[in-house]
Amino acid sequence: MSTKIFGGGKKNTAMAMKFAFSEDLTNEPQIEAFDNELPDSFPDVIAANQTTLNQAFVGTTGNGNLPMFAAAAGGLESAGDMPPVDGGVDTDWHPTAAIPGGAAVNLLKGLTNFVVADNVPLQNEEFIFNLSLKIPYDTVIGDSMFGVAIQLRYRYSGTTPIVTAFYNDAAAGSESDPSWVEFDLDGSDGLLFTDDEPAADELSLPSSGQKIAEELRLYSD
Repeated sequence: MSTKIFGGGKKNTAMAMKFAFSEDLTNEPQIEAFDNELPDSFPDVIAANQTTLNQAFVGTTGNGNLPMFAAAAGGLESAGDMPPVDGGVDTDWHPTAAIPGGAAVNLLKGLTNFVVADNVPLQNEEFIFNLSLKIPYDTVIGDSMFGVAIQLRYRYSGTTPIVTAFYNDAAAGSESDPSWVEFDLDGSDGLLFTDDEPAADELSLPSSGQKIAEELRLYSD
């Protein structure tokens, strides 16, 4: 079963998803992506994600061998701000190139290219974020390109924080009045990129060039 995330993907919105922390952090959190098992192993997740060999990270000739996934991170929900445009993510926010190391908006490839939040969350604070997928025409169907684990890296001193993830349910939420619903981080929930209002949670390849996945959905096993 899948549920549409309001503003998920390359949309002009800030209120798509957020991570919240029960204790103070000491640094800005990071969003990273690594290889995971093949899709049919879901919800199993590799315990130690170390490599970035999947097609999602090495790309294809059709996209200039760039990583296909991207993320954008803002700060507090109350600020309602996501880079690179104040007041909301611009519709063209998916990067055309990878920035070495961390940035507020970046393509995702392990610790080579990752995204850094705009704040250091304190107790019971959060940061908002979004994810995007740009897929080229020559993606190999059946390849392990979708075997990707999105990883949150955070640092703290003292009590271990409880981390909670939320998505804005498109059936009830909006940019000005989000409807936050908690989702699991234990592997039982996943994120699924699809075409616009798909009949069967599908994402089709473009006939040429590249295309942005129109929707981001939460998938529950």
